[in-house]
Amino acid sequence: SLAAACVCSQPPGQLPKLSCVSGVCQHCGPDKLPPMLKPGAQRDMVVRRREWQVVGDGEGGSSKSTQLLTITTSLSQLAEDVVQQLPKFVLHQHTAVHQHQAFTQHKKLAAATPGLLTLSADYAEKLQVQHADEVMAANWSTPNVSMYMVCAYSIYEEETFCVLSDKQEQKSTTAHACTVMVVEAWAAKHN
Repeated sequence: SLAAACVCSQPPGQLPKLSCVSGVCQHCGPDKLPPMLKPGAQRDMVVRRREWQVVGDGEGGSSKSTQLLTITTSLSQLAEDVVQQLPKFVLHQHTAVHQHQAFTQHKKLAAATPGLLTLSADYAEKLQVQHADEVMAANWSTPNVSMYMVCAYSIYEEETFCVLSDKQEQKSTTAHACTVMVVEAWAAKHN
C-alpha cells in the first residue's frame, strides 16, 4: 500500500517508528516514493474524485459546513494530491492502529476486573442535521450539532452513551462534564 511505502519497513506486527510516521525520518516519506504515473501515462486525462471539504466561511451570516464534493481534475494533479495528503494519512493510520491495540488491552482488563470501568470517548463536531422535524428544529440554534460519544466497558456489560450539543467547538470542560455524567449513570446502575 502507499501508506506502507511511506515508512521504513518493520517486522510484522510492529508499528512504524514515530520518526517515520511524523515525517522527520530521513530514510522514508512520500518524497521517496517512485513517481505514481509511469512515463507515457495519460497525464492530462480528466478524472473525477469525491472529497470532503469545508464550504462557507462562517462570516456574514453564512454557516460553515462539511460537504462531499465531486472534483474534476487531471490524472497528474490527482497523483500529486494523493502524495501531498499521504503524510497526514500515515499519521492518522498509525494513531488509529495504536489506539485500537491499547484499547483492546484495556477492554480485556475491564472485562476481567470487577469494579474497573474502561471508557472510550470521541467528539464528533459539525454533524449536519439532515431531517429536522418541528420539535427538533425549534431546539437547535445552528444547522450543525456536535456529538460526544462514550463507550463504557466493564465486567458487567458494554454500554454506549451519546450527548448532543448545538455548540460547535470541542472544550475539555464539556468533555469532562459528559464523562462525569456517564460514570455517574454507570455507577448508579451497578451499585
